Amino acid sequence: MSQQANDIIMGGGAPAAKFTHIGAIVKGTITDLSSSQMTDIKTKERKFWNDGNPMMQAIITLQTDERDPQISNDDGKRRLFVSSKAMREAIKAAVERTGQRELVVGGELGVQYTGDGVPEPNLSPPKLYAADYRPPAMQTSLLGAGAAQTPPEQPQQPPTQPPAQPAPSVPAGTSLLG
Repeated sequence: MSQQANDIIMGGGAPAAKFTHIGAIVKGTITDLSSSQMTDIKTKERKFWNDGNPMMQAIITLQTDERDPQISNDDGKRRLFVSSKAMREAIKAAVERTGQRELVVGGELGVQYTGDGVPEPNLSPPKLYAADYRPPAMQTSLLGAGAAQTPPEQPQQPPTQPPAQPAPSVPAGTSLLG
């Protein structure tokens, strides 16, 4: 787990992104990528798999346009705690649609809460998500002139099976990133 010294001293870093209602979108420029061990929401104890390995989550910090008057000196940074399979798969698919292999600091990411899945017995229904990613402009090589270029548009492959979750509420051909 990596934490900046100021986050420890000043109070733990950016607040968590909140998806309070279906249709809620959190979007912005990626400023940090890290990971940490998951904790139980109620007990705050660290979570482990049955084999003893720690359950991990990705933490993506976004610079957003959001400001919360309840947060003193809110700079708009929000952290996405990517621990659910649905959010992880939505973000992974968004990255793959760009032809890239990973998220990069400086890229733009948008995640939308699109609905609820089928609940497991005695659990709340899982949230479902759609995501959109735009990598940062790629610089030309040292041999080229200094103009930035964007990656070429990748052809979309039709799905081989119907999706197992409801379709995202984003109309086809539009972007969560604007």
